[in-house]
Order: sequence, then C-alpha cells, then structure tokens
Amino acid sequence: MKLAKRYRQMIYAAVICVAAVLGTMTFGVNPMIDSANNATLETDENDGLLNVEISRIHHLENLVRNKAAVDAQLAAYEYSMPEEAHVSEMVDSLNSAANSNGLVVTSLTVGDPEKYVVPTPIHKEADLQPSLIKASSSLKDIPVTLAVDGNFNALVAFLNDVQNSSRVTLVRSLQLQPGLNPDSYTLQISAYVFTVFRK
Repeated sequence: MKLAKRYRQMIYAAVICVAAVLGTMTFGVNPMIDSANNATLETDENDGLLNVEISRIHHLENLVRNKAAVDAQLAAYEYSMPEEAHVSEMVDSLNSAANSNGLVVTSLTVGDPEKYVVPTPIHKEADLQPSLIKASSSLKDIPVTLAVDGNFNALVAFLNDVQNSSRVTLVRSLQLQPGLNPDSYTLQISAYVFTVFRK
C-alpha cells in the first residue's frame, strides 16, 4: 500500500523531530545536567571549606576577646617548662611547699640539666612511640633528690603539692623511713623537673 505524499512527509518530519530531540538530549541537555551536578558538588565542597574558615575566624575572634586569659594561660605554660632552669625558684617552691605542710627539709640536692631520655616503651600504643620520642627531644630534665620529715598526712599532702606544682615534675621514686621523731617519717623523693631547650 502506497502512502500519500502528505503522509510520507509527516512521517519524515516526525522522524526528524525525534532525531532532533534525541540529539539535543545527548549533546545538549545531558551535558548541561552533568555540569549542573558537578557544579553542585563543587558548591558543597566550597561550602565545607568556607565553614572551616568561618570556624577559624570565630576561634581567632574568641582569642582576641579573651586575650588576657590566653596570655595568662601561655604564661602558665611557659613557666611550667621554661627555657632556663630557674633552679633557685624551683628550690624556693619546694621549700615553700614543705613549710606550708609543716615539714622539715632534711636534704635537697639539685643536679645539672641533662637531655631527657625517654623510657621505652613510653606508651602502650606502638604507633605513638616515634611521635612521643620526637616531642621529648627538646626536653632537659633536672634531677632532684629531696628528703622531708614530718607526720604521714603532711607527707601525703606535700607529695600531692609536688605532683600538682606549676613546674612540670615527674616523681621517679619514693622511699619512706622512720623519721627524726617517734611519730614522724622521712620521705625521700627522686624526681625530674623539666625545662625546654632550643637545638
């Protein structure tokens, strides 16, 4: 059966329209959709980076607003491990802690600062070992041996003061012996007081 010319032209026109639509979808709309999706992903990534920067700005604003508190905290950190040994201040602090607890200092020996040797293992997590050793490479320890005499409760309070002192102090060993008086004890402490040095 032969179609009329007019119908054949309509079919050709329909085929051309379908081809045009498919071509537009393939070469025009789909790439535009993909581009829009990529732009959305980039926008999300940029939003994430922007949020990080905003949080940093807020952090800096808080530091500026609380400058006095930040300065005080930095000063406390600096005092806890100063770049100088400050031995006289350290001795005065230990004597003051002993006196405030009613103890008598019977001996006090302070050695020269030496490069701190990290005990191994310093941490149960093996992967933290290298970083902890590297962090401690700028430390020196000042060996201190101290003996104080007094009642047991006062000795415990003194030991607590030493452990919580402003200077970073590591008590290495303790030895308790009968004291100078019948109701007293002598506590001998071996400790490290830390200081920072520049290479």
